[in-house]
Amino acid sequence: MTPNEFRILRTSMGLTSQDVADACDVNIRTAQRWETTHQPPLDAGVWLQDKWVRFADCIDQALQIAEQAEAEGKPVMLTNTVTGDGLSRNEHTALMGHIHMAYTMADFDFEVAP
Repeated sequence: MTPNEFRILRTSMGLTSQDVADACDVNIRTAQRWETTHQPPLDAGVWLQDKWVRFADCIDQALQIAEQAEAEGKPVMLTNTVTGDGLSRNEHTALMGHIHMAYTMADFDFEVAP
């Protein structure tokens, strides 16, 4: 994984450099270097990709729920109920953005619940 890929993946999931540093048990400057001048180590890339798979699973779950609602003639709602456990506030916000985009790309007529 290149430094740019690492940074893009991290930010797309609402993770901070400090989140990466904490998870990988390194100094924040080390984690920041993995996004600029140094290749991230394999274990850090695997950790980040595993988190992405978890995000993708949540997005898939949300799409399945939306498809079922649409098939039953019910309104499709973007709610906070489809989340992975243990996500930070930033991660949850990013996940909701990804689900919103997935609903839009799937041409669902949906509402955003308050």
